[in-house]
Amino acid sequence: MPRLSLGLGVQGTRKVGGGSAPSGLPVASTPSIVVVGSGGVPSATYNKKEEEDVVAVFDQGNFLAGLPPFYSKTQVEANAPLYFFLGPNASLLDFDALNYYVNGSNWKIFSLSDNEGVTLGEIGTNPSTNADYIPTSGWSPSITITAA
Repeated sequence: MPRLSLGLGVQGTRKVGGGSAPSGLPVASTPSIVVVGSGGVPSATYNKKEEEDVVAVFDQGNFLAGLPPFYSKTQVEANAPLYFFLGPNASLLDFDALNYYVNGSNWKIFSLSDNEGVTLGEIGTNPSTNADYIPTSGWSPSITITAA
């Protein structure tokens, strides 16, 4: 008598998705980050800023958050340094609401200070190019980032 097979013993493999899940904290649901800094990056809580929020006050005028993602430490007082994170393609606006600085394709940390003229300095970098997630590892200098 012939044997009838329903193919129930056949195994197949199927791959779902491509690549790994994004790592880091989602910008959309993270209003603040806590940073344990090193190498010139101050430890503090950094808050998400919306476009045209005032982030720093200097004698020359106010500086504003530009395109997001933008996270900054609260400026202690007028003319005190400002420390902030810019995601890929994010920006800082000057007192005329014009682009003062537009970030490149990866995450960076900056300081903005007024030493007889406003000075912008890059103090940290991360190779991540994903503007939707704040990277929590891979920073230079090495820092720790958690959700507040």
